[in-house]
Amino acid sequence: MRETITCPHCGESLQPLGVGMHMASCIRKPGVLALVRELMDPDNTGYGCTVDAYRRISVAYNDAAPADAVRAPSSDTLARKCGSWGAVLELLGLKSRQRARQPRRDARAIEQAAIAEVAEAITRQHAERLIERGLPVCDFHYDATGQRVHGPRPLPDGRVARILR
Repeated sequence: MRETITCPHCGESLQPLGVGMHMASCIRKPGVLALVRELMDPDNTGYGCTVDAYRRISVAYNDAAPADAVRAPSSDTLARKCGSWGAVLELLGLKSRQRARQPRRDARAIEQAAIAEVAEAITRQHAERLIERGLPVCDFHYDATGQRVHGPRPLPDGRVARILR
């Protein structure tokens, strides 16, 4: 059975090799969340930085900090512990500078809309072809006065009588 050590701050069971790194930057350790908030919002504007900006800032901080200082947890650790970067910001009481994204449309709804659009276009195109296609029923007809008129016979609704092949 493997030996594990329990973190006194968060209660997580850790392998002996990862204890030192975890203990230095456990997000439940006193002072770590305050440090993260300070790194994310140094001017105290109420807005947090992006994941990429925090990654650069935290690496620079950890490289410059003394060995016994509280270390900044990685952005991956914060997002994993909180569930998402938005949840990290919420935990720290910060807002995001990024605009809220539009909700993604369901792929099935997009596909159904595309199918309906194509079906409508096909129906419209088919109707146009039926009107244009075919030969006139006769090449002459008699008008209302009984005169013979050259050309296809018009129907009462204005269309032209045609025979389909």
